[in-house]
Amino acid sequence: MAQPRGDRRGVDFGARDGLALGRGKQARLTADRGARAKTGGHRRIDATLEDWEGRYGADVIAQAVSALEPIVGDATRDGSPLFAGLEPPPEGWRARVRPPHTMP
Repeated sequence: MAQPRGDRRGVDFGARDGLALGRGKQARLTADRGARAKTGGHRRIDATLEDWEGRYGADVIAQAVSALEPIVGDATRDGSPLFAGLEPPPEGWRARVRPPHTMP
């Protein structure tokens, strides 16, 4: 049996919430690929902060991070004031899909 194209790239294609494939199709990273993406993302954030500290000074960046942390919170629906801005208009298509639990 041939391996699906996405499996070789670390992507799992499947139905969302038990819906039949088609309209509810969703692609997710496999565990290995997802872990590598998460690690890479943290590295890029660290490198960006280090670059900004070199350009603007560590004190300025620390102040900016301190000012933003209360707004971002823990990046979950219940723990972040930013989620209030993500509420879709009631007549839009996004209002009909399940809302995210963490920041996109």
